[in-house]
Amino acid sequence: MLKLGERKSFISILLFVVFLCGLSGCTALQSIETADKTTADPELNMLSQAESAYFSENYALAEEIFATLKGESENAIYVNAAQYGIACINIATASNTDELMKGFAMLTNWQEPDADVIHYQENPKMIAVALNKQVDLIQCEPEIRTAASIKEETLLKESQKEVKELKSTIKKLEHQISVLEAIDQEIQEKRKP
Repeated sequence: MLKLGERKSFISILLFVVFLCGLSGCTALQSIETADKTTADPELNMLSQAESAYFSENYALAEEIFATLKGESENAIYVNAAQYGIACINIATASNTDELMKGFAMLTNWQEPDADVIHYQENPKMIAVALNKQVDLIQCEPEIRTAASIKEETLLKESQKEVKELKSTIKKLEHQISVLEAIDQEIQEKRKP
């Protein structure tokens, strides 16, 4: 269940992604997916392999390659692209809204490339695939919230019932204690000479 602040954050991230896809424009056509696979740049080849695994829905392999690239590359552009890929994988594989929010939060670690770079290296189709996979989860979030609030309401009622029963038991015990104290008082008075 998303709180008001989390919903605003979620919407902000979605708007950021849509804005970013808009900024990519035609330069996205020059993405890594269409880049020359025979390039001598091994990091670009790794990025291409990770994207291929991603689009083949082999998310474990894609994540492994992206993580390796992110950890080993000294080129900020490739590190950035790997971070983006990992975020897309987390969004695509999310099984609930918490995991989905975690994936969107990972996008905040994804930075704009250096000013001297003409365009992003990230493939905008990756986020589109991730979001398309999660349409049902995003659309059913109100139902999830409703179900969660019904469950919380049921738990609250059960807790209130339990508290009421405990209070009743406490009153009975207090009454029994006062009766026993009265009996003890009578016995103490009878023992006095």
